[in-house]
Amino acid sequence: MSNVTSTAGQGKQARTRALGRVAALAAFAATASLLAGPSLAQAAAPQPVKAPVAVPRTAPTTVTHTNTLTPAVKKLLKGSGATAERNALTAYWSPARMKAAKPYEASATFKHLGVGPRTAPSGADVKPQGAPVSIAPAKAATLPGR
Repeated sequence: MSNVTSTAGQGKQARTRALGRVAALAAFAATASLLAGPSLAQAAAPQPVKAPVAVPRTAPTTVTHTNTLTPAVKKLLKGSGATAERNALTAYWSPARMKAAKPYEASATFKHLGVGPRTAPSGADVKPQGAPVSIAPAKAATLPGR
């Protein structure tokens, strides 16, 4: 064995010890502040307990918007107000009617994305305007450096 000792790692060990001491002091300071915190909070004057605020409820017959009812539902409407409208809608949408109902997407009023109207609002047929053209495809995006 050799009697020569290495001094290569001594500087690193000294720095590690110093950083360990700083970390220990920081942990001690944080613990002391946490322990002192609750006693300061308890020393403050107690706050009165506030009761929850009661929000006044509006009457169920208050309607804040205008409903658009179909003529078939309007025939079943007896009276006025939200309750009468709810009763008319409940009577109109019977279980048999709900079962026979078709999805909105299958109706003529549903607009599919990318499909233009087949008729104008006036009822006239819509025809293409101008000569047919073709549009070149967009240039493919490439990543920088390739």
